[in-house]
Amino acid sequence: AGYAIASVGYRKSGTAKFPACLHDCKTVLRWLRSTDAHGLDTKSITVIGNSAGGHLAALLGVTAGIEELEGGELGFREASSTVAGVVSIAGVYDLNGTCLDRENGKTCEAVLLGGPLNSLEDAVIA
Repeated sequence: AGYAIASVGYRKSGTAKFPACLHDCKTVLRWLRSTDAHGLDTKSITVIGNSAGGHLAALLGVTAGIEELEGGELGFREASSTVAGVVSIAGVYDLNGTCLDRENGKTCEAVLLGGPLNSLEDAVIA
């Protein structure tokens, strides 16, 4: 009985474009499930994040099973990255709605996705 907490470090948008940050988070989930040594109830993993972490927590909740967003090349492919619950505090949920300058390649959204939003319509809509 009790709770376990794992704090996840992930690659920031200035280091690697999306979905690298999501791949890192999913890899940690798969690692937690990869061994019984941790003694965790891995069917009950809930994620929580604030701001950018909230954005990633929300994405973890809605991207289970989407192969190109799994980051399986980082390891632990045999385990699931599915979460049982999500708490997202002040996360960004609509990149279309938050970006004020879709032609600017230096907005937070553009840095995250790797270019101006007007050139990345498919990534933004997804």
